[in-house]
Amino acid sequence: MSKPRICIGCGNPSDTGSLYCTACQAKTSESIESRKGTNILKDFEKAARSQSIYDKEKKESVAGETPPEKDESPKKTGPKKILIIDDEPNIVMVLKSRFEANHYEVRTAVNGVDGFEKIQAEKPDLIVLDILMEKMTGYELVQKLKAEVPESTQIPIIIMTAKPGMKDFFEAWDYHRFFPKPFDSAELMAAVRELLGEPA
Repeated sequence: MSKPRICIGCGNPSDTGSLYCTACQAKTSESIESRKGTNILKDFEKAARSQSIYDKEKKESVAGETPPEKDESPKKTGPKKILIIDDEPNIVMVLKSRFEANHYEVRTAVNGVDGFEKIQAEKPDLIVLDILMEKMTGYELVQKLKAEVPESTQIPIIIMTAKPGMKDFFEAWDYHRFFPKPFDSAELMAAVRELLGEPA
């Protein structure tokens, strides 16, 4: 039996089969539209549905293939670089301040399109990624990276979102940690150090 879809607004099983239950649909759609100016959730669900079919077919076609060789290239020295991809200035400011206080080099991007370019240009050691953004969502960015820049899948990803139910759209190997907003700063820093291979 397939797992029932969970409403990302209230956390209860969705009675509509979509991202929101009937009770949450109207108020959530209105708040998202007024904040973003575009129907991001509808595009997000459509992309997720298409990608789910693609991932299923891809897993069936590659079953039994030899795993890729481990990357044994020399590790770079100096401060570790973190790329923050989020369209909320206040969140970016808090994260950037926190990371720089812990001696990390920080780069920022305001959406998935900008983030895709920064990942290729900056080659960060860690990505902190929001989901609901204009132009390209965090979900779409992850799928684009897997398809077009497969070597980038070696970079640890921390997903941060105010919609915890969206965790179900990602495959388990698409990200390394998932933090709902608002987040616990101490827990976030512990996860960052762990993913960067640093002592706690």
